[in-house]
Order: sequence, then structure tokens, then C-alpha cells
Amino acid sequence: MVHAYFYHLSGSHQHRRDMDSFNHRLFYSPVLSPAVYLRRLPVLYGVYFHCAASASDYMITHLIISICKLQAKTG
Repeated sequence: MVHAYFYHLSGSHQHRRDMDSFNHRLFYSPVLSPAVYLRRLPVLYGVYFHCAASASDYMITHLIISICKLQAKTG
């Protein structure tokens, strides 16, 4: 997962995309210094945190429902 994250930040897979859009510059231009990385972090953290939170909420809910069904079946 960490590899995929930095691969995404590096932009090496985006050479033939539209280089002039704001989204391309924000998400896909190479990270040349820690300052550039830190400047992007709030936006990237927001996007990735939202996805991770949604996935974990789904998994936790699924787990709780499974436990409740198991308890109902056994008790």
C-alpha cells in the first residue's frame, strides 16, 4: 500500500495524460522536496482518509452484524 501511495505521488505513470489541468499538477507532479510533499498532504490525506474511513466503517459494520447473527444462532 505504501508503495502504491508513493507511486501515485511520483507521477511516473501519468506522462501521457493532460499535463495542464489543476488536478494533474496537484496530484501527479513529481515530489521533488519535502516541502512540496507537505504542501500536498492535507488534500491527499483528506482523499485517502475518506476512502480508508469508508472501508473500515463497512468492515466494522459487517463484523458486528456477523457477530450478532452468530450469537443469535448459538444463544
